[in-house]
Amino acid sequence: MNFHGTKELHTNRLILRRILKDDYKSAYLSYCSRPNVCRLLTWYPHGSEQDTKEYYESEMKKSNQLNYYAWVIALKEKPQNVIGCLSSIMLDIKTSEIEIGYVLSDDYWHQGIMSEAFAEIINYLFASEGFENIIACYLEENPHSGGVMRKCWMKYDYIKTIFYPKLNKDVQMVYMRLNKSNYNIKE
Repeated sequence: MNFHGTKELHTNRLILRRILKDDYKSAYLSYCSRPNVCRLLTWYPHGSEQDTKEYYESEMKKSNQLNYYAWVIALKEKPQNVIGCLSSIMLDIKTSEIEIGYVLSDDYWHQGIMSEAFAEIINYLFASEGFENIIACYLEENPHSGGVMRKCWMKYDYIKTIFYPKLNKDVQMVYMRLNKSNYNIKE
């Protein structure tokens, strides 16, 4: 495995890049403060721009590590406006696998934005970083997130029942997996 960390990537519509100092401002407005976006995530909507600033500052510190990955998503026509992010949740060197989590402003749902971003990240993690497996999970109550994973060639792995404090109930967490041997790396 090679660890190069978060490198800037481009798709037809998107710039995927490291977090910059002032990104918290647009992130707060576009997704971090929105109850609809955070409804089925592990974290609550940020109550203030300061909350997002503190979160982004901690992410910036972690992103200096070559084995941590965190990309913000911006449209090419508005590169200063952060509309979402993808980041590593877990990395296991022994099994050569990484788990990725993501979030996107509800202004951009159902437009293929997250599938486009995640597909580019998957290619980078397989081609440049040498991971063998990529994992992602979603709450069964959020099938659209599972749809993003299926569009990115991921397959069902297993379901785990967990207690979800935010909803105060047990939920089904669906785990998806993509093995490098089932993926065609694009150059």
